[in-house]
Amino acid sequence: GRIDRWRNLLERDAAGLGESALRGLIGEMQVLEAEVLPALTPREAVTAWTGPHGSPQDFLLPSGRRIEVKTIGRDARTVRVNGLAQLDAGTDPLVLIVVRAETTGITAPGAVTVPLLASRLRASLAQDPDASAAFDDALACVGWHEHPSHDGFALRPIAFEVLDVDVHFPRLTRASVPGGVEDADYSIV
Repeated sequence: GRIDRWRNLLERDAAGLGESALRGLIGEMQVLEAEVLPALTPREAVTAWTGPHGSPQDFLLPSGRRIEVKTIGRDARTVRVNGLAQLDAGTDPLVLIVVRAETTGITAPGAVTVPLLASRLRASLAQDPDASAAFDDALACVGWHEHPSHDGFALRPIAFEVLDVDVHFPRLTRASVPGGVEDADYSIV
């Protein structure tokens, strides 16, 4: 698995990650830092970050609670959902954390970048070598690597909105769509 992750990393575009991928990564890392890491041991927190490894949701906590993270603009009115499985946790509890953020300059007050968040998280995980290695593996799985273009993209988080995804939440799942519909990307208000 490690060789495959390295192969994927080396085959990635030399230009670095795109703005959309960086935006999503910043949101997930903010949730890891602010919500997940304070509640769990470092190893549990990093292991709970399952999104980079292909899980439909970004986090699966030891309690069975799942978290999906979406990072949107400060004034955005919709959230984009990628696939029928993303807001379907079966019988596990699921929350959607919407990180509202605005694009800003890298030196602006409150600005965060992926390199800054990675550095802060590595410092928080430094006492647990296994957690540190798992964190770096997760970053590699999303295609993260040091690249000058990554340093210039900054967001200023404005708010976290935590929404329970229950039977009343507007969503599409495999069970709720007509037969023959294999998958769907959609937006919710």
